[in-house]
Amino acid sequence: MVTRSMGAVLLTLMAVGVQAQDPTLADLIPEAKWKTTGIEKLTSPERDVLRDEILVFLKRYRASLTDGVAVIAPSVSTSMKAREIRARLGKREVSFRFAEAVLVVVRSSLFNPLQHGYDSVGELQRDADSQLNISGPKYHVYVYSMDDDLRVTQVSHRSFEAE
Repeated sequence: MVTRSMGAVLLTLMAVGVQAQDPTLADLIPEAKWKTTGIEKLTSPERDVLRDEILVFLKRYRASLTDGVAVIAPSVSTSMKAREIRARLGKREVSFRFAEAVLVVVRSSLFNPLQHGYDSVGELQRDADSQLNISGPKYHVYVYSMDDDLRVTQVSHRSFEAE
């Protein structure tokens, strides 16, 4: 079963620019695994059919996702930056209930202003809202995965200078 945390990992991969254009079967399943899975015994046309079936499955999975992220951005500048990031990723903003991940943008002069994990989305929201330096010199962009109980765990953190 695919979980919300896998959606967060996929979001992170997309955020760093990993995109597959017409992947080969070797891109989908490493050739080192072909012997144990029996793929090496398939003819080239059979491998093409398998690749096509895997791609159809992946497209269906992708379409089944809400294709959206929940956003926490406590100030005007962080909201604008979050909107810019969502647009670049092609993600829409959705409620926490339907989100595949949580995108958090804060400004701070601290090295790592938010914790790695929280017992609830509400705790994360409160911590982001309580950042004292909303005009800090750096943007901090976090992606958190979320389990079914709305506990969140950091998947990625990037920081960069505010313009």
